[in-house]
Amino acid sequence: MIGDVADRQATAGAAEAERAQRRLAALSDAAGVAILGCGADGRATFRNERWRELIGGSATDAAWQGRVHPDDREAVQTAWLEMLGGDRLACEFRIVGDDESVRCVAAAGGPTPESDGGGPAYLVTVTDLTELRDAQRRLSDAEDTMRESRKADDERLVMHAREQEALTSVATLVASEAHPRAVFAAAAERVAGMLHADYGIVGRVEPSGAARIVGTWSTGDLAPVRLGLTLEPDAQTAIATALRTGQTAAVGGESGPPVTYHTVGASCGLAEPIEVNGRLWGAVSVGWRQVPSADPHAAARLARFAHLVSLAVTGAEAREQLGRLASTDHVTGLYNRRTFSDRLDAEVTRARRHGRPLSLAVFDIDHFKLVNDTHGHQMGDRVLAEFAGCLMDERRDGDIVARVGGEEFAWILPDTDGPGAEAAAERARVAVAEHRFPGVGQLTASVGICCLQDAGDARELFRHADLGLYWSKSNGRNRSFRYSAETLSLLAADDHAGRLEDAKALAAIRALAAAVDAKDPSTQRHSERVAELAATLAGHAGWDPARIGLLRDAALVHDVGKIGVPDQILLKPGRLAPDEYEKVKTHAALGAQMLVDLLSPEQIDWIRHHHERYDGMGYPDRIAGRDIAEGARILALADAWDAMIVARPYGTPRTVEQALDECRRGAGTHFCPHAVASLLRLAHSSPGVLAPGRAAA
Repeated sequence: MIGDVADRQATAGAAEAERAQRRLAALSDAAGVAILGCGADGRATFRNERWRELIGGSATDAAWQGRVHPDDREAVQTAWLEMLGGDRLACEFRIVGDDESVRCVAAAGGPTPESDGGGPAYLVTVTDLTELRDAQRRLSDAEDTMRESRKADDERLVMHAREQEALTSVATLVASEAHPRAVFAAAAERVAGMLHADYGIVGRVEPSGAARIVGTWSTGDLAPVRLGLTLEPDAQTAIATALRTGQTAAVGGESGPPVTYHTVGASCGLAEPIEVNGRLWGAVSVGWRQVPSADPHAAARLARFAHLVSLAVTGAEAREQLGRLASTDHVTGLYNRRTFSDRLDAEVTRARRHGRPLSLAVFDIDHFKLVNDTHGHQMGDRVLAEFAGCLMDERRDGDIVARVGGEEFAWILPDTDGPGAEAAAERARVAVAEHRFPGVGQLTASVGICCLQDAGDARELFRHADLGLYWSKSNGRNRSFRYSAETLSLLAADDHAGRLEDAKALAAIRALAAAVDAKDPSTQRHSERVAELAATLAGHAGWDPARIGLLRDAALVHDVGKIGVPDQILLKPGRLAPDEYEKVKTHAALGAQMLVDLLSPEQIDWIRHHHERYDGMGYPDRIAGRDIAEGARILALADAWDAMIVARPYGTPRTVEQALDECRRGAGTHFCPHAVASLLRLAHSSPGVLAPGRAAA
């Protein structure tokens, strides 16, 4: 009887254990992680289906630690012993499947209330971390790549800023009509500094084919390359190679022989040809004593400096041609700009030699554009002649009066100090204001004055007087201002001195923009025409005069970034290839960068975005609609209008009616509809303003 009861109890216990085992299996299979039941020796007494899936086999082996990667077994054994001592199991390791695949897992476990043969049982969960660790590695790799990319971007930004600073420095020299030798020296120094080179050279090709050094710079511990040194055509230098081939030349380097310029040794060199009016003029070159790190943009940067040197040479040759022209202005009968410059040089030399005072006054007719727009250019010419007569009536014997620009006049006053020049200029200004110009009425003029004691030479004397004129016009017009150290110190607290210096730099950039226009006969005075049309459209749109002036200033330099476009692309007579067009498209952003310290943020925005389209398909930022500033929308239309109606080598000019039809079709896609509406109103009210032959005031 007692034995039967014991047997029944044993049978019931076995059944209950079996049911518990099944419940455990069902629960563990639903858990989504591998679960092992183990004895103290680590042998598995229970494994769920997820464990079998994890190792890719039947998992009949009892010692699951045998699946641990050999490199991780010691750490896992240590963790297991610590669990037997009372700690919880927690470790991460790798397991090897039946197919030799390796997976990363995390194990966690501890004792259970059940016993196996009187000893404690342990429950271990194993979580597959393979995909998580793979994702983390991919994320880490991506972050490393991003860091490298950001580092490269930062390096590119630094190099771009260095290039723009160097370009602007040399460009200002070019625009201010500095002597070519000064430009050559500055270009050699700045391009070498920008490319971290040990020397920079500008060489001019001789009739024999040899290169004569006309500009040079080298680091302080190197003997300088001698000016006037001649390099034979077959020399194995970068500059001689560029002149022989007419192409970018790189010599030396890790695989090439070293090169030498006179006493300067180098491991490698890079040179870019300089073309002037379509012919090979020379080359600009840099060299390094040690091979530099690779810079894929070095040749392009060097090419931009070659282009600046070309502009300097072009300007020098243009000035030489001017010397062969007549000495008088045909409209007013006064001396022209060339003769004025010669006379000013002579008067400055005489004043310095004899210790005599000398002053210069520069006049500008206020709002002269209104005369041309309202009465026509023929009446405008009569006003210029009448104004010249007013100045001639006020001058003394020995004074020199000249027309130096559109409506700008200069008056040289020998033996006259600053206060005397102020008094004479004021008399002339009042005389002009009281004069009645036939058919027009009364006009006023603004005046800038400078005396020689406040200038170093003739060019600086003119620039300082011109800055005084700028101040007069920007502070209400119909007034005079004398540039001097004293007046600048008084104005410094009000930041007028800074404005004058900015105006000085901006005047140089304007001259550079005009030089860019002048390189292509089809675009001469393009910027001036665009500036006047943009200002007129802004007036029709209701802009106030101050903002119209800002737009006109921005428009005058809107294409200055084209100094970064190679001549062979800029002057190409046919349609541009896609890669060439991409280079042209960089000029808007480059121009904005060059002018960032000289113009307001709003003006910079207008210049950067003057090639954006209303439908968002323009450049450089592909913005659309009212996201494009109104000034940029107006400037885009004025720029396109001038391109349509002025003859270009690559297209037939349109008539005014054809161009107006083109603008109507482009309203809402290429152009802002409101800007087009202003243009149409202008065509109806003042059709002469849109004529191809209109003169820029």
